[in-house]
Amino acid sequence: MKLLPRFLVLLVLLACITVREIQGNCVIPFLLRGSWFSFEKGTNTITEIDGTSMSDHGTCVALKVYRYDYKAFLFRRDECYYCVRFHIRTVNVLQKSGTGCYTFKENYKPSLEEVCAELDRNQGLVTMFNENYVPKNCRSAIEGVWHFAYQNRFSFTGECNHPGAKIQSCQEPGNQFLIANQKFNISYKKCEGIKESFGGTKEFSCLGDWFIEKNHFFAVANTKESRKDEKYRCFVRNRDDDLYMGHSITPECSVLKTPENSPFRFRMTPVKLETVNPGCLLPKNFSGEWVNTAHTEADVFINQTHIIETTYPDEGRFRKTIYVCKEQRDNRYMMARLNIDGWWVLVAREGPWEVERDGGERLTRVKKGRNGEDIRMSDGEGQKDYVCFEFVPRHHSIIRFRKGLEMILEDFSTVCSYIQFKSGREWNYDLMLAKDPVPVKCPVAGKFNFTQKGELRFETRILGGVTKSPWDHIYCRENISDLSVCDRDQKEIWIDAHYCISVDAYGRHTDIYSKDPLAVKCPIAGKFNFIQRGELPFVTRVLGGVTVAPRPGIYCKDNISDMSVCDDAQKEVWIEVDKCISMDHYGRHVDIYSVFYTTNSWSLSPTAVLYTTNSCSLSPTADPDYKLKCVGYWKENLQSYLITYDELDPYSKYRCWVYQRADLNKILMSQSVGPFCNLKQTVLGTGNGAAVTLNMVEYEREHDRCPMHFDDGSNPWKEAGANVHVFHFTGGTKYFSPSVLTILIAFVISWLLSRKT
Repeated sequence: MKLLPRFLVLLVLLACITVREIQGNCVIPFLLRGSWFSFEKGTNTITEIDGTSMSDHGTCVALKVYRYDYKAFLFRRDECYYCVRFHIRTVNVLQKSGTGCYTFKENYKPSLEEVCAELDRNQGLVTMFNENYVPKNCRSAIEGVWHFAYQNRFSFTGECNHPGAKIQSCQEPGNQFLIANQKFNISYKKCEGIKESFGGTKEFSCLGDWFIEKNHFFAVANTKESRKDEKYRCFVRNRDDDLYMGHSITPECSVLKTPENSPFRFRMTPVKLETVNPGCLLPKNFSGEWVNTAHTEADVFINQTHIIETTYPDEGRFRKTIYVCKEQRDNRYMMARLNIDGWWVLVAREGPWEVERDGGERLTRVKKGRNGEDIRMSDGEGQKDYVCFEFVPRHHSIIRFRKGLEMILEDFSTVCSYIQFKSGREWNYDLMLAKDPVPVKCPVAGKFNFTQKGELRFETRILGGVTKSPWDHIYCRENISDLSVCDRDQKEIWIDAHYCISVDAYGRHTDIYSKDPLAVKCPIAGKFNFIQRGELPFVTRVLGGVTVAPRPGIYCKDNISDMSVCDDAQKEVWIEVDKCISMDHYGRHVDIYSVFYTTNSWSLSPTAVLYTTNSCSLSPTADPDYKLKCVGYWKENLQSYLITYDELDPYSKYRCWVYQRADLNKILMSQSVGPFCNLKQTVLGTGNGAAVTLNMVEYEREHDRCPMHFDDGSNPWKEAGANVHVFHFTGGTKYFSPSVLTILIAFVISWLLSRKT
């Protein structure tokens, strides 16, 4: 305890020493040093900054670092003190704000905070451009080929729209990976009737880009301009709407507020001309419409040679990427990626490919391919690169894949090298799900009582909730949460957040709802009582909740959460969050829902009950809270995954589940927030993408027709009916045929007889 005061004193001394060093030895960071051009108050200004001083401001006295890109300095020249704050946008662009000359009493040394307190917070930022700039890559700012219509708000009020006006920002061949995309061209065309419009081409070098909220700024330098006030310009785009772009008419960025309200405005349209010939074929069962869960649920169209992916960054906007199959080895496919912005002309080669030209106006470069063939690339051609896809053979309505890095080099051994996938030590495949999925047999089937945990639990979908009281002639013996997969094909999961169980005088199942669902196939079957945890647990969809009391004529012995996959084909999963269980004096199942059994199906009726020995399906007159169709399942990284489809889900129609069998009649499941399961998501708890977890216990009764089923997804490609095992008792063992056994037995008997003699 005696050392503690000494330790605190030492910390205070160290802090004081640090402050003195900052105030006494102010060293300007290397990134700020150099010769900078700015346009201040209508005047061209050159500012020189070295390690200790700034022109017209004197020597640096103090420095304060707010962030790595935001610093404040205190300068002194004679008796004047200046506060200057720098925003480091790129290595080539700074923005500053500062005070004028402030004087203080003789021998008084003001602090940085004291001088900077006089800085006007509403003061505009002055943009400074590095005269010895280093060009930056333009891909993050603008890429591709665009047609544009332009308007100069200070010259004319109309809009000049000429079909020949284009912005071209494309990579230039040079090094191994051709990443030197540091320039772009703007070709202006004069419009008839607008005398202020002009024609000509300007070439700009990119100086870097930065974001301020949703505005995307980037600075450029005109490579053909020697006048400094005409050399530097700023552009602004909006990250949600890339069809408009603003352009400054002076070397300033602060005048740009939004693309639409800029002094010079572009209205752009991407131009595309794709003539790349395919060189391989995709699997036939990939053809169709899909949803890419790894890319904001983008729409994907696949045929035998092309993959067309459409994303929707904002309402009413879409961006399209086209992949063309070029080469395939085993399960890896090298695809030519035609980027979302701009247009492309075929990289034509002599021989099998047709050479494409653009009216002789475009210069064509020629280089040698890896096999010695000529490859031509036209000037102004948009960004076209190559990317590798590794596909797992399709199963159910799921395509699993992973995608490598984009490269400009057309070489399979380089593009499809496994090191290009950048998966790390722990990874799993991305998913593409069929847009119109075909239900399959659920891997978990049966009837389960479940409990749920999580922030997004299952709730009733009945508006206003379930009537709490009274329910005439119904006495609820037990309220449970029910999950059932009991349709004939076991392809649908039914979930009821509040489920009241009772029986009539004959011990037959009764309920206030009659049900008859459309049967689909599920991979899990059985009847389970489950417990759920997580942020999105199942809750009853009965509006207002399930009636607690009184329920005339029904005594609820136990309330559980029920999950069932009980149909003959095990294609449906039913979930009841709150289900009431009871039995009559014969030990038969009783519920407030009446059950009507027929010879081929199990349906629900509000009045009559009839049992047979075959199967169970439900009538469509009333539905459970949730009906989830099983789309597909598989096993990966020692975990079992299931994809379900719910048309009524307001967040995502597809949901990913992790499921695991915990005991003979217990199953654990966790549902993800979206259509893709996090690599670290487990069945044990919420977090890592899990919205709700279910702890399910089968509660099948004597007269139930809902057998439990479980498939861990080890072989998702097996045919329907492959779960039937045929035992051949007359064919010998696995390793010995009957003839071998007969000969062996005869030999042993003869040897024993010979010893007796």
